[in-house]
Amino acid sequence: MPLTHVCMWTKHGWRHVTAREAERLYPGGTVSARSGLFMCEICGQSVSLTDGNILTRYFKHSKEEKSKDCPERTFGASVSNTFQAGVHELPIRINITSQKHFGLELGFLLVPASVLGKRDGKTITIQPIGFSSASFVYSFSRLNVEGITYWSIGDRPAKAYRISISSDNSKLSNYWPNVVEGIEDGAVFDKSTRKKLPYDADVQIGHTYYLLTRHRLYGLGKHINATEICTMNFQWEYWRIYEVTATAFEEDTARFFLNYHCRLTKCPVSVYPLWPVYVESPYLIFYKDNNMKMFFQGDAKPKLFPERYINNIATGNASILSFQCEERQQMLSAGRTKVLEYLYLWKKELDYKAEIPTVKVTDINDEEKLPGERNVLPKQQILIVLAPFDGTVILQNEKSVLRKYDLEANKRLIVDELKFGTEIQILQGLDCAWTVNYIRRFDETTVDETELLKRLQNCRGNSISVSHAIGSMAAKMQSYPKVKLWFYKRVRQGYMPDKALLLLEKYFTKER
Repeated sequence: MPLTHVCMWTKHGWRHVTAREAERLYPGGTVSARSGLFMCEICGQSVSLTDGNILTRYFKHSKEEKSKDCPERTFGASVSNTFQAGVHELPIRINITSQKHFGLELGFLLVPASVLGKRDGKTITIQPIGFSSASFVYSFSRLNVEGITYWSIGDRPAKAYRISISSDNSKLSNYWPNVVEGIEDGAVFDKSTRKKLPYDADVQIGHTYYLLTRHRLYGLGKHINATEICTMNFQWEYWRIYEVTATAFEEDTARFFLNYHCRLTKCPVSVYPLWPVYVESPYLIFYKDNNMKMFFQGDAKPKLFPERYINNIATGNASILSFQCEERQQMLSAGRTKVLEYLYLWKKELDYKAEIPTVKVTDINDEEKLPGERNVLPKQQILIVLAPFDGTVILQNEKSVLRKYDLEANKRLIVDELKFGTEIQILQGLDCAWTVNYIRRFDETTVDETELLKRLQNCRGNSISVSHAIGSMAAKMQSYPKVKLWFYKRVRQGYMPDKALLLLEKYFTKER
């Protein structure tokens, strides 16, 4: 049966191709599916181009294909290669606990209380499909009321998971599907989130992934780096986990990921809100306006469920989506044959605040540095910044901005040549998540905190009683958090070495 949903690899990535275009590229003779030149956009398998001796040349599936379940093979060219609105998968997450063990978890989205109903006595049963296994039963009372809930589904991968709920509430199926696609021969996971990529997902050069597979990896070529990090034995079968990174945008790299139903691309599917003001939780966007504007990019199509009109204003590879929010809960999906990204849009009063992202700042010895006012520069005048989201690092003094750095999510940024009189601000979006101010004090009290703490701890001699009245001295210790902690412990005890008190008075009293 002739196929119409076919693509081929080009230097810019995968693109749709017609039989007539393919005939001009490869005139005369059959182009076998073994050549790997043409791929079915629906099932991801290689297809053949006929020789045209009897009929006009056309694409067809091969008899040697591993899977015969492609909808276009069965129903013909009338089959749509776009996903159905409202149909989505729940996330599967992997936990690697050692070189010989890993576990899997299934995530359940937050459900409105009005849909969830009473929790007492209700349970969720997760049944692995593909081998004999006991079910996993969890109580509704264990659901996270503020975000996604991950529950263990064992360590042996199953080809699917059936979800049963001890309730006749049909509305729950809009949030939790009855069956979740699992892992049959292999799957790709994003290393940073540990979540399994959906069927036909986009992958990128330079990004590290986990590959869970039954087979050893051989003959990967020069553009794929793979390291085996875990092997687990289940009676007669082995499952292996590799860390995999692609180093070049080449055809052999694209075909490697195609074996696991992933497409190599320079422009992955991405969708996130621009307006109105919102609060974000995994897969959930809380807002209270009647209109929504979203940023969208990638080779995919957006859809709303329940279905609504979307005004799509394209600008190059990206576009701005604008639509009315007429329902209290709507789902915005982006996909091709399957859903690749989705967000629940949840209209409600924003009576809470989103937390400021946590950033990690260390010196060259990986010692974490605290924010605030400091009178000692970090070692070699270097700080290393790691943040969960894209942002900006600003260095400034009292007069002007000295330098700005672009901060990429989950990538270390080195800030060097630090000097006294400099303030450093780390922004996540428009929020200031961390700040430090290096101030030089030109007096005898300027001292390295580590050295001062060591001197206090080594003080011996007579112990004298101390009253809570000297606690006011702590106000002078803002730049010495470790010394301040040591001081509070001595005050609570009610005594300290007399030499230690003299040392503290020298540095932290008005009469110096």
